[in-house]
Amino acid sequence: MDVIVLGLGVNGLAVTRSLGCRQLAVAGIYHDDMDLGRYSRYLRQVKKIPANYDARHVLAACRSLMPDKAKPDHKAVIICTSDQFAETLAGHAALFEPYFLLTTPDKSLYWRFLAKQATADICREHQFPIPETRYSKTPGELTALTESLHYPVIIKPDLTFDQGFPGKNVIAHSHRELQTFFTRYPELDTRVVVQDIVPSGDGKIYVVSTFSDKDAKVRAIYSGKKIRQYLPDYGVTCFGVSEHKEQLKQTVIDFLEAIGYQGFATLEFAYDEEKDRFIFIELNIRTFYHNQLFKDAGIDLNYLAYQLTTETGDIPACVSTQKDGIYWLDFTRDAGSFIRKRKSGKLTLLPWLKDIIKARSFAYFDLRDLKPFIASVRKFIIISLSGFFQRQK
Repeated sequence: MDVIVLGLGVNGLAVTRSLGCRQLAVAGIYHDDMDLGRYSRYLRQVKKIPANYDARHVLAACRSLMPDKAKPDHKAVIICTSDQFAETLAGHAALFEPYFLLTTPDKSLYWRFLAKQATADICREHQFPIPETRYSKTPGELTALTESLHYPVIIKPDLTFDQGFPGKNVIAHSHRELQTFFTRYPELDTRVVVQDIVPSGDGKIYVVSTFSDKDAKVRAIYSGKKIRQYLPDYGVTCFGVSEHKEQLKQTVIDFLEAIGYQGFATLEFAYDEEKDRFIFIELNIRTFYHNQLFKDAGIDLNYLAYQLTTETGDIPACVSTQKDGIYWLDFTRDAGSFIRKRKSGKLTLLPWLKDIIKARSFAYFDLRDLKPFIASVRKFIIISLSGFFQRQK
């Protein structure tokens, strides 16, 4: 086996197609029956693991996919396509490295982008554009540190999965509201960050996706824009376009190389129209949801990553030239986005139809690999008949 893809959703399907059409032997591992990429003709083997898996489950599954007669020095490349898989590998790299080649950063860097306080620190150290951010490791200090912020502000848990935080984020419209929050939840005082609210939402979110080699040099880079997301204004891309942003790309290259980053990275930015600047939102340590668009725009990030990881092929110092104006569509999610926007009066039928007929890159559709698309049509019909999109609040 040449490549093992962890996660076979839309993201993993694009990775599988990118590498499988190059005649590489690709296997896939998944745990969610909604991962329709498992039907791809480009997969030599597919293995399902429990939803509550741990690192040893993943390692055993990966090793079981390697043929008994494989050459002792042959290591398959593992590519993660979900946060859960990426966190598992980055946190337990020592388990996998004797047998496989990894495409995730090391644990220390991974952690700095998992914890928001650490992310703020590393961005400040390198003058990387983030929202005005306050936090404190000393109980009782944070309310004083946040007096000078421009309200409203957003309160976020330092760790996204902090079970003690009430919800995903909290908006404080005044300093008094922020004080009230900490009076109610004093134990969270040192476990949050407080930030200026970044103007964002559909049409204002930009993506820069990269792969850095073992010397921490960015060797391939793509940029584009999320036109619509599901759920609207946040969530994953459902309609996007390739758009070259030279200055933004260079800012990302300088930052990633300065911190010694290796492997896949996708950075999301909000464009602040008033101040005409991009503000960093988050970094993902895996391949990105709509990476099929990268390939269709001329940056086959997955294959370039494979070549760089296995040290095969003659690759330029940095592959950056892309085709702009290529539109990508995940029809099922975009239909859901349209329904919600139509109900709120933000989008009507004709403009939506004019948008989606521009798509030339797709989440599922590929004439050479139709089974995932057929499965997605079946899924769309079931979702539509269930009234799922209308029930969302």
